[in-house]
Amino acid sequence: MANFILFERRESFAYFLGFFVIIVVLAYVVDHLRGFRRVNQLPLDSITAVEVIEGSWWTHPRFIIEYQNGDQINKRRIRLPSRYFTFTEQEFEHAKELFRSHDIPLTGDVDRSDTTQSSPVKQ
Repeated sequence: MANFILFERRESFAYFLGFFVIIVVLAYVVDHLRGFRRVNQLPLDSITAVEVIEGSWWTHPRFIIEYQNGDQINKRRIRLPSRYFTFTEQEFEHAKELFRSHDIPLTGDVDRSDTTQSSPVKQ
């Protein structure tokens, strides 16, 4: 289809490009409205909670970090590499331990050694 758009029907390329730009801008606006921000560094004391998302074989494991920015709460999404890599599980567990060592509450986290009990859920 891309070959058809790029080489056979050049006039439809502008429509395709415009549609692509609209989708990217719309995705950015929706993320912004949901409270997600793109910050490179967060002070450790500004983090209020971390949601742990294990992911599956099709999705990446990730953390959704809630942090205090002045008088409002924003979010930052941190994605880890795919579970297809052998080191991902080890890095994921190491990151959770780092958050726990700084007394940052983890939500959605299940302790793998005791599957009957989950971490405290944010209230």
